[in-house]
Amino acid sequence: MTATCPTRPRSAHADRFQMRAFVSLLLIASGVLVIGSGIVLLLAPSGRLAFAGGWSALGVDRQGWIGLHDVFGLLWVPLLLAHAALNRKPILCYLKDRVRKTFAVRREALAAVTLTVLVATLVVARVVPVAQLLALGGHGMGR
Repeated sequence: MTATCPTRPRSAHADRFQMRAFVSLLLIASGVLVIGSGIVLLLAPSGRLAFAGGWSALGVDRQGWIGLHDVFGLLWVPLLLAHAALNRKPILCYLKDRVRKTFAVRREALAAVTLTVLVATLVVARVVPVAQLLALGGHGMGR
């Protein structure tokens, strides 16, 4: 598969700070932290058991993991907006129908939105596989 969108040639100012690269790499690093802290919190004991027993993982207690998870999760919002703004041309090029030269809903976008709505519905409806996963982390689905 060949790219139809032109790539930007490397400028004479290649040594200056590259904001697109910075935002993309920070987005990846933050995502790794959110995923990692989410897994730790899912497997960690919750409530009094975590606090009374002095539970920690990698030298960080439960409150520390919650803080990491929350702060880096919230950091995703401005990072995603910055990423979308800095990459708007490639994103728009990706969404453009190559034949008609107009914007179109692509199968991939439709599939991504459908999967997101399906998973969100399963979580809210407390369907068994999701309820069991959340119960594993002590987030009781209280049905």
